[in-house]
Amino acid sequence: MSLIVLIVIVSMIAMICYRQEIAIILSAKYGFRVRKFKEEERDFDAFIAYSVEDIAFVKNELLNRLETLADPPFNVCIHHRDFVIGDWIANNIIKAVTDSKRTIIVLRISEFYRQSMVSI
Repeated sequence: MSLIVLIVIVSMIAMICYRQEIAIILSAKYGFRVRKFKEEERDFDAFIAYSVEDIAFVKNELLNRLETLADPPFNVCIHHRDFVIGDWIANNIIKAVTDSKRTIIVLRISEFYRQSMVSI
C-alpha cells in the first residue's frame, strides 16, 4: 500500500516539475492541446519569422494578403516593424511568439541545398 502511495506522489511531483515538457510531447505526438488560449489573450493573430533574403516576399506578397486582402484582416507581427528597438533580439522573438496566436516561418530552399540533394 505504501509503495502505491509513494509511486503516486513521485508521479505527481514529476508531472508538476515537467508539465511543459509533457504538454509539448502530448501536442507533438498526439495533437492533444493541454492549454487553450482565449482569442482576446493575444495581441497578434500571427508572427512571421523570415530571413532578410525573404523580405521582399514577406512585405509584398504575404503581408499584403494577410493584412489587406483577408476578410477580416489579420493583425500580423513582423520584426522590422513591431520589435522593440534596443531590446535583445531573443527577447523580442520570445515576446512576439507568446503574444501571437500562430507563428508562420518562411523557409526558402537554397540553391546549395538543391545542388546537394541532386548529388545524393
